[in-house]
Amino acid sequence: MHRIARILAVSVAAVASIAFSAVAASAASAASAAPAATCGVQGSGHPGYETFTLHVDHDGCGLPVAAAAECVISIPSGDPYTDPYVYTAWVYGPTVYYGGYTSKTSSCGIFNVYFLTYGYNVYYSGRWHYTQIGTE
Repeated sequence: MHRIARILAVSVAAVASIAFSAVAASAASAASAAPAATCGVQGSGHPGYETFTLHVDHDGCGLPVAAAAECVISIPSGDPYTDPYVYTAWVYGPTVYYGGYTSKTSSCGIFNVYFLTYGYNVYYSGRWHYTQIGTE
């Protein structure tokens, strides 16, 4: 009888240990995910006539950030009776890694009419993620 009680006690202790390990692992993964919340990037800025300058206000973990803007470009045809060639194109600024720096896009050029959208790309999880700041 004592032997069965001892085996039962060891089994209960093993199950409790496994359950405690699972809870500890869950807490550890939650704790490791918590710093990611401080890694967020916040940017601000507004476009000029040909360019968009991004101000990186906060970059908690030094993630790669680049300004991004979608331009509407209208190129005259040269013929007064033919409509201009209108298209959209994305332009990107150089990548920066720390808050407080600015990232200026490549120029949309003198034929830029307006920006459809502007914001910034942040690189994480193996790809770039776009965050919109505004539209015109």
